[in-house]
Amino acid sequence: MAHIDLYQSFGLDRAAGCEKLAQQLDARIASTGPGDAVLREQLTTAQAILGSPQRRAIYDGRLADPGGPPLDTQALHELAGLPGSPMMSASAPRVGPPPSAGTSAASGTGGQAGWLPTTKVLLAIVAVLVVAVIAAVTALVISRGPDSDQTAAPTDSPNSSEPARQSGAPASTDQPTPPAAPVAGAYPGAGGPRPASAAPLPTYVSRYGKLESAHLLTPTGGIGCDFSTQNEYTRQGQCGVRSMNTTSSPFGTEKIGGTDKGRWLFQLSNDRVGEPVGNTGTTGWMNQPLSDGYQVPRVQYGKQYYFQDWAIASEMNGLTVWNTTTGSGIFLSNEKVEKFDGPGGSSPPARDDEGAEPVVLGSMPSNGTGYGSARPTEIYAGGSPTSRITGITWSDWGGAQAVGTGTGVWREDGRVGREQYIPATVVASDIGTCNGKRAYLKIVWYFPSKGETADAGREMKTCWDR
Repeated sequence: MAHIDLYQSFGLDRAAGCEKLAQQLDARIASTGPGDAVLREQLTTAQAILGSPQRRAIYDGRLADPGGPPLDTQALHELAGLPGSPMMSASAPRVGPPPSAGTSAASGTGGQAGWLPTTKVLLAIVAVLVVAVIAAVTALVISRGPDSDQTAAPTDSPNSSEPARQSGAPASTDQPTPPAAPVAGAYPGAGGPRPASAAPLPTYVSRYGKLESAHLLTPTGGIGCDFSTQNEYTRQGQCGVRSMNTTSSPFGTEKIGGTDKGRWLFQLSNDRVGEPVGNTGTTGWMNQPLSDGYQVPRVQYGKQYYFQDWAIASEMNGLTVWNTTTGSGIFLSNEKVEKFDGPGGSSPPARDDEGAEPVVLGSMPSNGTGYGSARPTEIYAGGSPTSRITGITWSDWGGAQAVGTGTGVWREDGRVGREQYIPATVVASDIGTCNGKRAYLKIVWYFPSKGETADAGREMKTCWDR
C-alpha cells in the first residue's frame, strides 16, 4: 500500500517549519465544523506529527522510503501518540495522554507550546525497554535448554525429523502474497472482487427515474461520485475531482452551449469507466441533502464501500472505484486521475494501427462538435438534435472500425416533441484522408434498446471539405 503523504493530502509546504505547519493545521481544525468528526481527526493527527520536530523527523524518514512499512492510517495514529514536542495552540485537540501530576508543562508562554516529557519520564521509558529486552533474551535461552548453542548447527543425521536448511536459503512461508495496486496510489486489489470489509452505501429511489441511486463525497469534499441503476435513459453514474472542474482541466475542454467547459466527470456505463465530460450544472453529490431528504455520505479514510457491482475504497491519498464484474476502474486524487482495467495494470494505450499519426473523426462542420478530433466524447453535426451523441466511450480507436457507446436522441415515430435520451452505439469506419489528415470518413449510429442494429442504423458522412 502506498504511503499516506500528509503534505499532499492537506496541501502543505514541505519546506515549512513545524511551528508554521502546526498553525496552518490549527486554523483548518478551527474552521472544520464539529459534525465533520472524520476530517477533524485526520487534521489533528497530521498536526500532532508535523507540528513535532521529533515525530516529523520519523515520519519524513519513513515517507522517503518506498520499500519500508506502509504509512497507513493505523501507522499515523501510532506515530501521533509517540513522545514529542508538538507546537500546537492551546485550542487544538491533543493526541496522546495529558501530562501526569507533577510533570511540568514546557513553556515560555504559559504552556501554550504543548506538553514536553521531563527527563525523569524519558529515563523511565528507557529503563522499561531495557528490562523488557533482558526478559525476552532470558526466556529464549531457557526455552532452548542448557545444552543449546546460540546458533543451531546444520545436521545430516538420518534421524533428524527434517533436513537442515542450507545456510542462506530463503525461509519458506505460507503467507499469501498481498494484492498489488493496479496503478500507483490505488487501493491494493482494486479491479478484483469486492473487499470483504466493504459496507453498502446508503441508497434511495430517485424521484423521477424511480431507480436505486447513491452518492458519496470524500471527507474533505474534494472528490465525489454518483451511482444509479442503469436503464435505457441513464448511465451507472460518474466520478470526478472538483479541483479539475476548470478550463485548465488536464483532460482538456469541450464546448457546451457555446462555452468552454473542462472535462472532469468520468462516466460509468455498461460496467466500465468511460472518458471524462464537462457539465453545466451541479452533480448529485453537490446537492446535499437532496430534495427528497437523502444525505450524501462522507466515506471515511481506510474504509471500503459498494453500490451494486461497484466497489469503492477511500484512503487519505485518494479514492479508488472499480466494477467487480469487468475490473474496469479509476483512481482519483488531487494530483492525478488514472483509469485501469483489472488488478495489476493501467488501461492499455489506444490503438493506432498505422503509425504515429492519429486518426481523427472527419472534419468539423459548421456549428458542430467533436468532429476533426480523436476519440471525441461528444459529436454533433449541427442542426437537428438527433445528430448529437454525448458521453461517448470508444474502443479500438485507430482500427478499421472504432465502436463508441454514449447517449443519443431518439424520436418516437420521428416526431418532434417525442424525444427520449437513451443509450446509443456509434461505429466509425472507412479510414481515408480528410483535409490532409487521416480520418474516419463515415459513421453509423443506432439504438440497441429499440431493436436497431448497425446495418439498419443512421449513416452519415464525416468529412466536410472546406
